[in-house]
Amino acid sequence: MNELQQLQLQKDLDHLRLLAIFHYIIGGMMALFALFPAIYIVAGIIFLVVPMTQDLHDPPPEFMGFFFTGFGLIFMFFILLIAFLAIMTGSFLQKRKSRVFCIVVATVFIVGMNVFTTTLGVFSFIVLMRPSVERLFNKKHGTRTLAQ
Repeated sequence: MNELQQLQLQKDLDHLRLLAIFHYIIGGMMALFALFPAIYIVAGIIFLVVPMTQDLHDPPPEFMGFFFTGFGLIFMFFILLIAFLAIMTGSFLQKRKSRVFCIVVATVFIVGMNVFTTTLGVFSFIVLMRPSVERLFNKKHGTRTLAQ
């Protein structure tokens, strides 16, 4: 292996390490943001459990409690799913396995939940599409590419 290939290898390993760290950070932030829909869940439960006082002329319909609770639960599940995928991708990048899974998650991030995930998805996609990075993933598991 010549010096140029060693420099490229070191650069690829550094980029994969940074991407893994940023995926962990985004996953943690998303898990934290998953607590915000709890406001809707609590509001929906309050609508369902607490009886309305008589001085209200038009109390909200009962289905509003179910709607708020359901909306909060679905939204929380979606955010936790994205957080789980980000953390799993960080782990896969660190271990250099499941490149296709990492590309799929990067594509989902590119579609965009927010600026951070879009940026992380674009950089992940750029790094993972390099032939040298593909060889790193394949070398780890003993598979060959079509170009070899």
